Amino acid sequence: MKKIGSLNALYQENRIFYHCNACGDINVPGKPALYCGTVDDLPASVRELYENVWSEVDGWPEYVVTMDGKPCMAFSILVDKGYIRELTDSCTAGKDRIDTAASEVCKATAQSLQEKLPCGQVFYGENTDPCGDEVLVCVDKDLVEKYWSEVLKSGKDNFYPEFERRLAQATKSLGERK
Repeated sequence: MKKIGSLNALYQENRIFYHCNACGDINVPGKPALYCGTVDDLPASVRELYENVWSEVDGWPEYVVTMDGKPCMAFSILVDKGYIRELTDSCTAGKDRIDTAASEVCKATAQSLQEKLPCGQVFYGENTDPCGDEVLVCVDKDLVEKYWSEVLKSGKDNFYPEFERRLAQATKSLGERK
């Protein structure tokens, strides 16, 4: 069984570079954070992914990244605190207990997603986004053509429904419902 990776470690160790944000704005290594590059600023292997695969139309935040020096496509799944509050509003357990349970459920659901994917690497990040936890799914450039659509579909079809089911079970055991 392939284990999920730590998004926190990936960031702390500077092992990933986002060549574009979810809106397609191009980031250039060595340039200021607010610098918006052009397609010509991208290395050829990254430019190919940006021009031919990256999209805003799939409804998921997609990125062209370099991870450990290899070009990849990635998409992220945000599990924000507001979403968790909505799902757990009838649970009487304290906020800290609910947050801990939600993080554990998010990590377990990320592992479950990893096991369902035909390829790629899933990373779980605790509080890596100002709004909450993130799951990042990366697929190496060499496998994108064959598997990217399937990986995106698996993420869309499986993550949130499974997360909600698991969280309902976890919070049920934490405290009585209102």
